[in-house]
Amino acid sequence: NMFYRGTPAEMQLALKSSGCGGFPQQEFCPVNGSDPLLYDWVIHDTAKSQLRLWVGGSHCWLFEGMSLYFTRLMKGTAMLTCTDLASTSPQDKGKVYTEPADWPVIIRVWVRENRDPDLTGVLRAATFVDLDGAETLKSWSLVEFFAGDHRLKFIELLEKLKAGVEIEPALKAVFGWSLADLDVHWRRYVRLSY
Repeated sequence: NMFYRGTPAEMQLALKSSGCGGFPQQEFCPVNGSDPLLYDWVIHDTAKSQLRLWVGGSHCWLFEGMSLYFTRLMKGTAMLTCTDLASTSPQDKGKVYTEPADWPVIIRVWVRENRDPDLTGVLRAATFVDLDGAETLKSWSLVEFFAGDHRLKFIELLEKLKAGVEIEPALKAVFGWSLADLDVHWRRYVRLSY
């Protein structure tokens, strides 16, 4: 809140919406007809808003992962994020994850060296602040794995989450997987796809 640049009314709106959604502010307005930041914001926020219709509730890994999945897919960007990808988190030890073209290589190295973020921590993050840059990248990769290799079952998973089923029972019901099984399948996907 201390560094928020908007008006008090805009700040109240942002607080009421838990920092999600909102509207383009002055810095998003296009200059000379186009602005890459505006396009990124529209894709990011549209994906997040639509996903709220699909799953409701608070699934930060899914909201941020899906938003970044679409901005990377459609524009090759990650200019706007709800988590810190730009090296200011002490947990990331100065790592910068703002270049989407690098993400597959980064994740492949993590998996090869067995140093990717803990899956349980990623899936159970209660707020966007709970996700650091590395966990956000794993969220993006999980969404890419589900959307790319398991599209129809992914939709079933989203429906279970919307019905209020917790992530592990939802995985078990749709895929027959535990969290450990998901981690094994995701790692296999990373090795083959990245």
